[in-house]
Amino acid sequence: MIKQHDKTKSMKKKVYLFVLLALCVCGLRAQYVAPSEGVFRIVNVEYGAAMTENFVSGKLHCAAVGDADDYEQMWVLKSKANYYTIQNVFTGAYIQTGNAGTEVPYWTGKDGKSFNIVENTTWGGYNIWDTGLGYGQGLHSKGAEGNIVRWTSEANKAASEWRFVSVDITEEEIAKARKAFEEFANARNNESAFQAALETVFEDDACTVLKAEYAAMDDAALRTALSAKGLDATLVEMAVKVKNDNWGEPNEKAGKPAWDSQYGKKFRVQLIEPYSVAGEVTAWFGHNAHTNMDNPTGLYMNKCQVAYVMVEGEIKEGAELWACWINGHSKMPNYNNGYSNGVRLHTGLNVVPFGSDGSALYINYLVHTYNTASKTFTRKLGDYDDLKVHIEGGYINGYYNTHGDALYTADTDADWMYYEERANMRNITILGRHQVLQFELNDVTVTEENGNTWTERGLAKLLPEELPASLPENQRINAIVEAWDRIMLIEKMTMGLVSKEVADSMNALYPRWDGAWENKAEMYDYEGYYDYCEGRNYADYYNHHGLAFGTVSGYMYGSWDHCGYHINTTPSIMTQIATEAGPTWGPAHEIGHQHQGLLTVNGLTEVTNNLFSNIAVWYMGMGTSRVNGTDGNLPHVYDNFKAGGDFFDNNIWALTQMYYRLWLYYHRAGNDTQFYLKLFELLRHNPMSGGYYQQGKTSILHFYQMCCEAAQEDLTEFFRAYGFFRVMSNRLVGDYSNSEYTQSQADIDAAIAAVKAKGYPVNNKPLFINDCTPDPTYSHDGKTQRSYWDGNQTSNGTNAQIGSYLLFVNPDTTITGKYVYALVDNKVTMSGGNGAAGFAIYNKEGEILAFANHHSFTINDEVLLLVRSGEASIVAVAPVGDDVVVKSKAEDGTEEEQLQALKTSLSAAKAILALSDDKGVNVGYFKADYLTELQALVEAAEAARDNQDTSMCSYGEWAMALDQMVVQLTEMAIAKVPVYEDDYYALGSVRHKNNSLEYSTAGLKVTFASPAENTKKQWVLVPTGVEHQYYVQNVETGLYVSIVSENVRVKAEAKDSKEAVAFNLIEDEPSRFLLQSAKNTALYLSSESNKNVTAVNGSSANAQWTLYSVVDNHSEAMKAKLEALIGMVAVTLNELVAETEPALKFHDDITILDDNLSAYVATLQAAYDAARKALAEGYAYLEDCYAALDAAHRAVKAAYKKPLTLPEATVGDEAMCYYLQCLDTEAYAYHFEGAGRYNGALRTSELTDASDRNYWFYLRPGEAEGQYYIYNLYTGKAVGTSGRYIYANGTVEATAYTMTVSTDAYGYTLSDEDGMWNVQSGDNGYVQFTSKAAQWMLVPIGRFDVTGIELLEHDTATGVYYDLIGRPVEHPTSGIYILDGRKVIIK
Repeated sequence: MIKQHDKTKSMKKKVYLFVLLALCVCGLRAQYVAPSEGVFRIVNVEYGAAMTENFVSGKLHCAAVGDADDYEQMWVLKSKANYYTIQNVFTGAYIQTGNAGTEVPYWTGKDGKSFNIVENTTWGGYNIWDTGLGYGQGLHSKGAEGNIVRWTSEANKAASEWRFVSVDITEEEIAKARKAFEEFANARNNESAFQAALETVFEDDACTVLKAEYAAMDDAALRTALSAKGLDATLVEMAVKVKNDNWGEPNEKAGKPAWDSQYGKKFRVQLIEPYSVAGEVTAWFGHNAHTNMDNPTGLYMNKCQVAYVMVEGEIKEGAELWACWINGHSKMPNYNNGYSNGVRLHTGLNVVPFGSDGSALYINYLVHTYNTASKTFTRKLGDYDDLKVHIEGGYINGYYNTHGDALYTADTDADWMYYEERANMRNITILGRHQVLQFELNDVTVTEENGNTWTERGLAKLLPEELPASLPENQRINAIVEAWDRIMLIEKMTMGLVSKEVADSMNALYPRWDGAWENKAEMYDYEGYYDYCEGRNYADYYNHHGLAFGTVSGYMYGSWDHCGYHINTTPSIMTQIATEAGPTWGPAHEIGHQHQGLLTVNGLTEVTNNLFSNIAVWYMGMGTSRVNGTDGNLPHVYDNFKAGGDFFDNNIWALTQMYYRLWLYYHRAGNDTQFYLKLFELLRHNPMSGGYYQQGKTSILHFYQMCCEAAQEDLTEFFRAYGFFRVMSNRLVGDYSNSEYTQSQADIDAAIAAVKAKGYPVNNKPLFINDCTPDPTYSHDGKTQRSYWDGNQTSNGTNAQIGSYLLFVNPDTTITGKYVYALVDNKVTMSGGNGAAGFAIYNKEGEILAFANHHSFTINDEVLLLVRSGEASIVAVAPVGDDVVVKSKAEDGTEEEQLQALKTSLSAAKAILALSDDKGVNVGYFKADYLTELQALVEAAEAARDNQDTSMCSYGEWAMALDQMVVQLTEMAIAKVPVYEDDYYALGSVRHKNNSLEYSTAGLKVTFASPAENTKKQWVLVPTGVEHQYYVQNVETGLYVSIVSENVRVKAEAKDSKEAVAFNLIEDEPSRFLLQSAKNTALYLSSESNKNVTAVNGSSANAQWTLYSVVDNHSEAMKAKLEALIGMVAVTLNELVAETEPALKFHDDITILDDNLSAYVATLQAAYDAARKALAEGYAYLEDCYAALDAAHRAVKAAYKKPLTLPEATVGDEAMCYYLQCLDTEAYAYHFEGAGRYNGALRTSELTDASDRNYWFYLRPGEAEGQYYIYNLYTGKAVGTSGRYIYANGTVEATAYTMTVSTDAYGYTLSDEDGMWNVQSGDNGYVQFTSKAAQWMLVPIGRFDVTGIELLEHDTATGVYYDLIGRPVEHPTSGIYILDGRKVIIK
C-alpha cells in the first residue's frame, strides 16, 4: 500500500522489503495477500518469478524477484468499477488490455485499463483476466524468464495464476523512482537535439575530430560551450577527451586498474565490418545458421544507462546496423526481422537505452546477401564499406581480436593479460577470423543433479599460462584461435564456400605432397569452380562467424547457432588443440554437425559430420584419421557386406571412413580436387529427401548418383560394397530422429541404370584407399611423422596392410611381380606380387563380391563356388591404371604350388564324398548316384599325384578339374538330400556331438538320448511358403517354436503357425545349417555350454545344426504318387503308340502337334522304365524319378491330340480312374472335406498330389446312352446335384449326367435336364451347376479295383499293410493298401 511519508518507516523500508522478498523466494503462503488498492509485487505461481516491465520496450516479462530498488517489478493497483488498473511504479505506465495473440507479450501504455482479478483456489492464486477479451483469458507466464502473454484459461494451469506481495513504499519514493526514469527517457528523447548540437562541434559523424574553434578551447571553455548547447555530461566529457586525445578511463570496479588511453580509444572507436545474415544465406548452403556476434565492442552498460553510438559512413540499401546486447554468460539470438534485444542504428548519433546491469554491447552490421523467399543472391559484401563507430557511456570490459583491422593491430598474449586484469564481465569474447569463442573467464562451480559440486577453471587460469611453450612467444593465444579458425575454414572450404584466393593460400600452407614427399600441389582446386556455381563466388555472400560457447551442462554439441562445450573440456580444447591431434576431433565434430545437412539423412547424424573431423585432423598435421580402434576399417565393411547387411547395418566408424575415403582419393590423392566442392553444389540444387518415411531413390540412392555426377565416374561398386543396393521395406533407422526406409529392387536397378547411361568410366579404387596402414605419413612440412590415431591397430597392420594413399598419388605407380592366390576352405591368401592397393572379386557382370586391403581374407560359400567355377575372378587393385587379374596357384603357380593346390582340392573333394547318402536321411548330404563321377576323378587325380605323372594333366589342372566338379555338385540342388516336409527330424547340435534338440516346458535344450523313440526330440519342418523358410513343430506336443529373443532360452508354446516364429534354413557349411529368425535376422538358434538353446546375435559354430530324418513319412506317399503317375503314363503310351517294332508308329487318330513327338516318347519310355525299376528296387529318391517321368509325360501330352469319344462305363470291380480337369481354368475337381454346408462338395484346385484319391473318379453307366454316374474313389459315392453345388459324399441323391463331346472333339460337357457343370470364378472355385457349360477333360490314371475298399482313419486298424503290388509298408500314409486280404483307404 501507499503510505504518507514517515522518516522511521523510510529508514526501515529496505530491511523490511529484503525480509519480505526472502520469504517470497522461500515460497511461504503466509506473506501473500488478497489484491486490493496498494503497491504489490505480482509473483507467478508456477515459476515464483515476478512480473516485470521492460522499461526500454514497455513489454512484460517474468524475472527473478529483485532488490528493494527494482521498481520495475512493483505495481500500483487502483480500483476501477469493480476491476483494477495495474500501473508500474517505475515508469508510471499501465498494463494494456486487448492482447489478441497468444505469443504476444503484454505491454504498457499511458491509459489505465481494467483487469478482472479473480481468486483461483486450485493453487491458491489469482487469475488476472483481460477485460478487453472477456472472461477466461488473461496474463500467463511463458517461463521463469519468459514473456507474459495472453492465454486461455486451463484447469490446473499454475502459470496463469498470480500471487500478490504487499510492498511498503512511500509516495516520495515512488516520485523519486519516476524522476529517475524520466531522466533516462529524456536522454532517448533528446537524440535529435544532441545530434544537431554535435554536428556543430565535430567534423565527422563519429565525433572523433573537433572543429577548429572547439579544438582551440581549453577544457573549461569547451565544457561551458557544449553545456550551453544542451549536451549532457557524457557527451561533453567525450569532446574533452577527443580534444586532449586522452581516452583513459577508470574501471567500474574501484579495486581494479583503470584503462589507459590506448586501450580506451581502441574500445570506444572501432571499425565495424559488414557480415552476411546468420540463417539467411546459410539456408541456400544447407547448413545451420551460425551467429552474428561478429562485432563485439568490449563495452557493457548497466541498468538505466544509455550508450551514445555515433556512426560514420553510409548504411546502404540492403544493409542494417543494430546495437545488440547480451547479459551474463550468454549468446546473441539470431536476426529475425530485427532483434528483441537490440536497437536499429542510423548514421550519426544513436541513443541506446539499457534495462539490465552487465549488458555486453555488440554492433551487428548485416547485409542481406540472399533472399530466402525468391532463393536468389541479391547483394555482395564487397559493395559495403566498413563503418566507423564511436561509443560513449557504460564501461570497458575488453574483447580479444586475433587479426585486428585498419585501426588497430591484432591482440597478443600481453593484451589478453591486460584485459584479464581489468575485465568485470563473465566473458572476454575472443574474435577469430572464422570463429567467436565465448567461454567463462573465471572459475565456475558446477553442481550435479545429485547435489555434488566441483570447480572448473575458466580462461583466466588457462590463458596464456597453461598454453604449450612450443607455441610462438606472445602469440600462443593466437595460435590456439587459429586452430579453431582452421577447423571452421576447412569445413567451409570443403563445402565450396570460400574464395579462390583463400583456397590458394590454404593450399600453400597445407599442401598435397607426392608419394616421395618432394613435390607439392593443391588440396582444393577452385579454378573454374565459380562457373560450376553459376558464376558465383560464395565468399562474396557469406562471411559471418561460427560460435563456440562454454556450458555447464551436457558435454559437447552442435546446434543451430552455436556449438556448446562443457567447461570441463576447456583445458583440452582451449590449450592443446594446436599441439595435439586429439582435441581437434570434438570441435570439428560439433561444427560438422552444423554443416552436415546436405550429406545426412536420419541414421547418419553421428556419421557425416565425422568427415569434417577427419579432414580437420589431417589439416592439423599431427595424426592419421580416426578408425576408432578397428571399427572403421575395411574388414568391418566387408563383414557387413558378406552378411547381406544394408548401408545402415554398417557401424558409424565404417561409414565415417566411407566419406573420408572419397576425400582421400579425390583430394589427398589428387584425382579430382573439386570433388566435394561439386558434390555439395549438386546437393544444394538436388538435396536428399527428409522426413519419417524415406524412399531410397530420393535419399541414399540419390546420394550415390550425385557422387557419380560429381566425380564424373561410375562408383557403383564402391557403393555396392557399403550396402547401398539392398532392398529395404520400412527399414527402421534412427539416431536422434527416426525414419523408415524403403527401396525396391526396381528403385535400385533404376538408379544404377541411370549412372550406367551416363557412360562414366568405372572406378572402384576409392574403396581401397586409406591412411591406416603402417606406412609412415608426414605433416605439412613433409618431414614430421604423423602419429597413428589408433595406435597399434594401425601400426601393426590390423586396420590395413595395403592401400595407403601414398600409392595413389604417384601416376607411375604399378603392380610389380606376379600375384597368385591360394584358396583353402574359404580363405583366399595372396602372394608373389607387390604394389596392389587391395584385392577384389568380381562376377561376370563386374559386380563386386568380395574385397580386402589385407593379403588374406575369407569368402562365403556362394563366392567360393563362383571362383572355383570360373564365374568370378580375383583381381589385384592397381592404385593407378588397370587392375590385374590374379590366377590361382593351381593355374599359374610353380609345380610345387600346384601340387599343394592339388592336395587342397583332393581334401575338399573327399569331404564331399564323405557326405554320401543312399537312404535320403541326412539333409544336405549328397545322393550317392551323383557322386560316382567325382569318385572316379578323385581316384584318377590321386594316381597322378602318387605316380608323379603329369603327362595327361598338370597337378594344377587336376586341382582345377576337381574344384570345378565340387562346385557343380555343390550348386546342384537336386544332388542333395532335401527337407521332406512329412518326415520327423532330429536336429543335431554341432557343438555338442551326439546331442539333439528336445522339447521342454522350461525351454528347448539338447540332450544325448536317441531321438528315434522319443517324440519330444522329433520335429517337423513346416514350410511357410517362402523358399527355405520353415516353422519348427514338435511331434509329441504339436507346439511350434514361438519365443525367440536375444540371449533368452527358446521355447515352443504356439499352438498354430500364426503365433510361431519362422526360420530361414541356411546351409552354413555342407550339411550344417543355421536356423535364423526370419523376423529378426540377427538372431540364430544356438546351443549353449549348459546345453540350453538360446537365440544369439550372429552366427557361429554353436549355432550350427544337422538335420536327419528319424521317421520317414514321405517315402510311402511318394511311392503312391509315382505309382499313380506310372499308371497315367501307361494309359498315355497305350492310347498313343500303335507299334514299337520295327519302328515307332502312332495310332491313326493322333494329331501330331510337335515334330519332336517321337523323341519325347522315347524319353518318356526310358523314364517310365527307370521309375518302375526304382520302385522295384526300393530306390530312396523316388521324387527324382517322379520329376523326370512327369516332365517327360507333360512334354508328350503337349505334343499330340487325340479326338475324344464317349468313355466306356464299367460295371465290374476294376475301373478306369480319371482326374476331372476343367479346361477353362486348368484346375482339377476334388472331393472337399471341410466344415459347414460345403463339406463333401466338389471343388477345384491345382493338382499337387497325384495319389490323393479325393481327385480320382470313375464312371458307371446311366439309364441312357451317354449318361454316366460319376463316382469319387475316395468316398466310393456317386456325385449328385443339390441346388448349385455338386456333392460326392453320399449326402445327395446320385445324379446321372449326360457327357457330350465338344464340337472340336477335345473336351466334354457334363449336364442333365436342369443345367451344366461349370466352375465358380476365383481361385479354388467350387464346381457349380449352372446354365452355362465349362469344358472338361477326363485325364486317365489307370485301371484299379474300385470295390471292397474300406475307409479307415489313420492307425485305426492294426496288422501288416501291403501296397498294391504286394510289398509290405511299415508306415502307411494316405492311400489304398491291402490289409488282411481286403482293400482299404487310409484317410
